[in-house]
Amino acid sequence: MKGITSLCTIFLAACCASICAAIEPVAEDPRLHRGEVRILKLDDPAMREIIPGVLSMKHWFGTDLSVAYFKFREGSGNSDEAMPALHQHGEELAIQLKGNSQVIEKDGTVHEIAEGDVFIIKPWIWHTGTFGDKENRILGIVTPPRKDYPAEGENSYYPGQEAKE
Repeated sequence: MKGITSLCTIFLAACCASICAAIEPVAEDPRLHRGEVRILKLDDPAMREIIPGVLSMKHWFGTDLSVAYFKFREGSGNSDEAMPALHQHGEELAIQLKGNSQVIEKDGTVHEIAEGDVFIIKPWIWHTGTFGDKENRILGIVTPPRKDYPAEGENSYYPGQEAKE
């Protein structure tokens, strides 16, 4: 009898949770593309120059993630302008498509990233980076979606640039 009572209690709790979730309004984020299959073109005219002569990028949104494509010009990845402000966000998985980079944690720990490497940055870790002297391309995926990215088609956000405009 105890087993049946426990199962009934769990069932009722699950039903109540489902009803509450259905009743409670969920704030919709108009930037997200829920339930869509999307084909994203990396190199196309929609790339925007974010830092003149240094960085072009674009970004997209999925259901529960944001995607950013960074393209640093040859000779510019180690410049002061290229180094993002110390920042944090959700978990990031990134692919170093071209060139080399460094991820630098707030405590000074440096992680060397080579062309072809895939790297994962733990959620909410304060970090910055450098992007080498060769042309550099990185595809980064962050979940949950970055709140600091505007709607698709607008200029992408790059940490520290808001203070320079």
